[in-house]
Amino acid sequence: MEDSNKRQKTSSEEASGGTANPTLRKVCLIGAGSYGTAVARVVADNLSRLNNKGDGHCYKSSFDPTLRFWARRASLAEDMTRNGENAQYLPGAELPPNLRASSDLRGVVEGCDVIVLGIPSTHLSAEIMSIIAEHAGGETNGDERAVVHIVSLAKGIEFEDGELRLVSDALEKGVRHPRKTFVISVLMGANVADQMGRDEFAEATLGYGAEKHVSPWHTQEEEEEAQLLHAVFDDPDRFAVTLTRDRAGVEVCGALKNVVALAAGYAEGMNLGSNTKAAIVRRGLGEIIRFAKSNYDNVEDDTFLESSGVADLMTTCFAGRGRRLAAEFVRCDPKKDWATLEKEMLNGQQI
Repeated sequence: MEDSNKRQKTSSEEASGGTANPTLRKVCLIGAGSYGTAVARVVADNLSRLNNKGDGHCYKSSFDPTLRFWARRASLAEDMTRNGENAQYLPGAELPPNLRASSDLRGVVEGCDVIVLGIPSTHLSAEIMSIIAEHAGGETNGDERAVVHIVSLAKGIEFEDGELRLVSDALEKGVRHPRKTFVISVLMGANVADQMGRDEFAEATLGYGAEKHVSPWHTQEEEEEAQLLHAVFDDPDRFAVTLTRDRAGVEVCGALKNVVALAAGYAEGMNLGSNTKAAIVRRGLGEIIRFAKSNYDNVEDDTFLESSGVADLMTTCFAGRGRRLAAEFVRCDPKKDWATLEKEMLNGQQI
């Protein structure tokens, strides 16, 4: 029996991994779907490596090796803790031992310096953004502002008051605090989750945010912060990440490639072959480029040749979930609505 005088941890302490070294940068990932879990595996391994290995990089401060991982359902968090895998969304992929799953969002976010958002854009609620704004970021002295990095994996674009709004725009508007600076970045790429779960090689593009224009770096400190954030995700042998300041270009590619993939899926459902699908991909890429350049300043041509551009478009049109759903939508008899197909084919996840 435990000593009765031993203090028990609160749920928030359990979510944050207990007492943490305040000098270490803390990282969390919100969203335990298939892609969120795939990225969490990479980040957790990187945190362990960066914390324990002198690799020649000069980082401003090192990282807490624990990755806090938020799942919406307590039962899923408990299952991941018990079995060491996300059997529902990424079965067979072992979770690193330094990953701590919890359904306590406040406890997961508390004091974190880097927050990775792996939830769909439709689930990015005002409540989630408020919790991030209030509880993220470490202690500061005097007039110093805490710097918190938010990296969005979510893909989406919508209109608000007649203007385009990306997920990063929603975060910049919705996550604010008078004593904190939130730097919004995006991570996109040709990343099919189950292949990442098998540790097959993949690439991604990190669009570093904060300023509308893309280059050069404003200060050496800003460049160092970007390189530090890059180190959280980059694994050259497994998940090679390219860093760019073209956040808008990266994010537009990530949002619009899903539309093109639906067209590819509809063609597949009609039993049309690779010639037709290749034409859809080529024309779709052209439309993405024109859309990005006509709506956002300083979008770089190189972005469309990165993993977030043509590579993500190709893998989504040939192996993505949206393509599979669109093909089945055409083929199924009797007809089924989209929500039913998502429930049957994706365990209820939304594309």
